[in-house]
Amino acid sequence: AKGKQFYTLEHEASDNIPRIFLNDNNTRKLIVSDFDIAHQGFSVIESKDKSEYFVWTGDKKSPYGAILFVIGNGQIITKKRVKVFDSTFFRKNETMPTVSIEHDKIIFRGRKSSREMIFRIFDYKKTMEAIKSRSEQVIDLSSDYETEWKLPLDVFTEDSDVFRPLQAISYSNKKIYLLLGNARINYKSIFAFDVNGREICSNTRIDDGIGLAKLYLKDNFYEPEGIFVLDNELSLLFTIAKNKNMRNVILKSSNDICLPNNK
Repeated sequence: AKGKQFYTLEHEASDNIPRIFLNDNNTRKLIVSDFDIAHQGFSVIESKDKSEYFVWTGDKKSPYGAILFVIGNGQIITKKRVKVFDSTFFRKNETMPTVSIEHDKIIFRGRKSSREMIFRIFDYKKTMEAIKSRSEQVIDLSSDYETEWKLPLDVFTEDSDVFRPLQAISYSNKKIYLLLGNARINYKSIFAFDVNGREICSNTRIDDGIGLAKLYLKDNFYEPEGIFVLDNELSLLFTIAKNKNMRNVILKSSNDICLPNNK
């Protein structure tokens, strides 16, 4: 996201080809479409001269890796697969590549089991240089990470023992923000960690847009899909739906990003 612009990853049921769009006010621009883009997590970096986009996505064909697309003139110039976890990791996973706002780090999510999540942080410049200099079909960078840490299991469970899945990641000002929540009409959660995995703070009572979702009565659907933090300003993307009439809603949050010791 940037100003009034934001990117969305969308999946069309008609052809099952994932697409990433740039949404700017009432206009939409297709950035990339490719069958191999995984369901969850991506980052888009626009070049300084605005001639290219560097798009990171999960890899539908690999639970251990990601894909880097270089896009120019609306076409895929380069598509490179990057391995960031080895085969000892869980086979059901999407790596959710997230580049920091400062473009100095990139984080990937792996799993040792369904809920045992491992995050690896890489130097972004070195990662890009390694990819550019190598020509293998799959570039193995699984040992090149700077830090690795395990996500505490308690972040997945509310006080009522309702499971809240990880939905999105934002990486800003050396803090990693995780957005969690299911599609029910309930509070969503944000947890913030430093680069070494130390929990800084959390807010488990995020309720932006819940009033709109409640208008749909029995057909309500209230799922967090995206998070963007810039200069301590929090923006959230929700999918709010009635039956098949789904809407993507971007909200500037009225909640604190996170509160010390609030779990």
